Amino acid sequence: MIIFFQLRRVLILVLFFLLSLLMLTTRPYAQSEKLNKTEILKSLFLNKNENSSVFIQLGHSRGVQSLKVSNNGTSVLSGGEDNTVKLWDSKTGRIKKTLKGHSGIVFSVDFSPDDLMALSGSTDNTLKLWDLNQGKSVKTYRGHTGYVTAVKFFPNGQYALSGSSDKTLRLWDIREGIQIHVFEGHNDAIFSIAISSSLKHIFSGGSKGKINLWNIESGEILKTFKHSDNVSVNSIISLPNDLFISGSADGAIKIWHQDQEEPLKEFFINDKKGEDLSIDSLAIGPDGRYIYSAISDNSLKIIDLYEGKIIKTIPLKQSIFSLALSRQNQLYAGRGDGNITVRNAISGEEIKNFKSNSNEIRSAHMTLDGKYSVNYESRNSISIWDLEKGKRINLFHSPSSQITDVRISPDFKFVLAGTRDGSIIVFDPHSGDKLKTLKGHNQRVNDLDISMDSQLVLSGSSDKQVKLWELSTGKVIKTFKGHLDEILSVTFSPDQKLAVTGSLDNTLRIWDLSSGEEVDEYSLVKVNDDQDIYKGGVSSIAINRKYLIWVSGKNSIAIINRSTKIKKNLSVSSSQNETFQEICCVALSQKGYLLHGRRNGTIHIWNIHKGTVVNQLDGHLRNVSSLTVTRDGRYALSSSWDGTSILWEIESGRKLFQMASFNDDEWVVLTAEGFFNASPQGEKHINLLKNGEIVNMQELDGLLNRPDILMEIRKGAEIKKMFRETLMGTQ
Repeated sequence: MIIFFQLRRVLILVLFFLLSLLMLTTRPYAQSEKLNKTEILKSLFLNKNENSSVFIQLGHSRGVQSLKVSNNGTSVLSGGEDNTVKLWDSKTGRIKKTLKGHSGIVFSVDFSPDDLMALSGSTDNTLKLWDLNQGKSVKTYRGHTGYVTAVKFFPNGQYALSGSSDKTLRLWDIREGIQIHVFEGHNDAIFSIAISSSLKHIFSGGSKGKINLWNIESGEILKTFKHSDNVSVNSIISLPNDLFISGSADGAIKIWHQDQEEPLKEFFINDKKGEDLSIDSLAIGPDGRYIYSAISDNSLKIIDLYEGKIIKTIPLKQSIFSLALSRQNQLYAGRGDGNITVRNAISGEEIKNFKSNSNEIRSAHMTLDGKYSVNYESRNSISIWDLEKGKRINLFHSPSSQITDVRISPDFKFVLAGTRDGSIIVFDPHSGDKLKTLKGHNQRVNDLDISMDSQLVLSGSSDKQVKLWELSTGKVIKTFKGHLDEILSVTFSPDQKLAVTGSLDNTLRIWDLSSGEEVDEYSLVKVNDDQDIYKGGVSSIAINRKYLIWVSGKNSIAIINRSTKIKKNLSVSSSQNETFQEICCVALSQKGYLLHGRRNGTIHIWNIHKGTVVNQLDGHLRNVSSLTVTRDGRYALSSSWDGTSILWEIESGRKLFQMASFNDDEWVVLTAEGFFNASPQGEKHINLLKNGEIVNMQELDGLLNRPDILMEIRKGAEIKKMFRETLMGTQ
């Protein structure tokens, strides 16, 4: 009977929504509207063949190392220090796709000649080929033994070239996915590459100031040009008529003819004695007259090749890592803060800014009943979320101390923040007021836990001590000493009688809270150069009535059956080329599920009894920073360095809410179905992609801004299924 009434309530909600939608689409001025609301819904819920999705605009959270403008000028590719490749709409600055798969910094990107594919090179030693329509990696090219620093398509789109810190160039057949040739002869790391206009030669710039000219067919070095002494050649641009340009870390820009050993022209940015400026990136205008140079002093210089002089210097507030120029004379600059600035290439005037805006979430935890959560974000701020209504209810900042970890008390009366100076600040989650400060540690607090009755606090510090606090008085009850290195993780046992602690000394210890005595200890495998899998200590712990689990090092999870004392290890190690599988954190549900987050942003769910993976949760773009589970074992909350936290239904693997705060203090909560709740201006941080094109959310008149539907989803309603069934009747 209860289920019947719940379904009827959801059906009424959907029918009411469609009725209001019909009124919107049949009003007198509806004919002039660009978008049909019903068609938008059908594209999201019904027409699986349409490439439509709703997602949060999450730019690069770290520096933009590489940029490329599409040949038709409509899109921009960027590779970042956050290990992602992003496809941007060049007109609006909105993200079309985030390409996730690399486990290292993306140093170089390139479009295929038809703009349908992309190539990227990374510090994970691989190249990846991406289908830009699907937003997926279709091939991974392995062979380099060092960082892939440069990639470039040939004009026919069938072949590609890569350069690496392993001192080699490699030629690839992109369609076949095979390596054709390895160019060996460099005695230093390769930082830049170019293909001659005749397609017969290759240029490669090394870390020691030399440029090699290669014959593509024979693989031989035809000539070596000495650009500078022992400084890296960071950029090479090929020009018609056998000309090329190079820029280096000593601030020199040189123009060469490939048949001559000496440069035809040269410019030196370091025109003052004692200056030590570097050319970090170069771009050239469509007419071949102007060179644009990103300088290490956070400036942009425009050089007239015909006049042979610098005609403009633009001071910038941020470092520029990469440059790209469109045929429409728009200059794109990838910044160290993750943003992309667009300038008029002639005047140098800033036109727009592709902002990242999101904040890395270092830690997130929820109350045991799953009603509220707290996030610690990278700008030293704390946000409080209502997980039943799907909204942010508070945001406040730590007044002085740098935060390291946060916890929320089960009774929702306190928020605790550990800090770098060793103190623990207690906040009121409702007002954000600072209530008290717990002082006792003399080094940073790395981990915290609060007892189920909200009376006691555990803290682990870099000072090698674990402290038990009485929250009401702020006094230390006991100090647990015995670890030989800093404490990384602490937790209470479910019965509140024990404390479990993990350390960088590769031991896990169990303490009796009443006596303060150590009752058990587990030592991990001795660390040496051949067993770095265990390096990193005991970084995360979880415990329930039956099991104790912990993460040791990068890829090892140990499980102890608390009644039998039998220990076993899960087989979760990674191959050399997939270091992104490193485990970041673990959590346990009372129903026998083990959850662990990985550096590639995925969460794996194991059935401990069977020792098998039962689900993989995909939703984060970067490594998972924390995991918590509700007392009933139904829900899990994850946070990530991608700037979001996600509420999951564990058994089904269903993503309920994805939450994000932004630098402008706006926020959004987005469901997997595409509905959202947001602050007054938060909607601008949400993208709707329909058939590969960005749709202006403001034209939808609040179609998807539905807090009421979020509340129904939180109660367990399967909105997506109901919408599909109802929309089928409108066809």
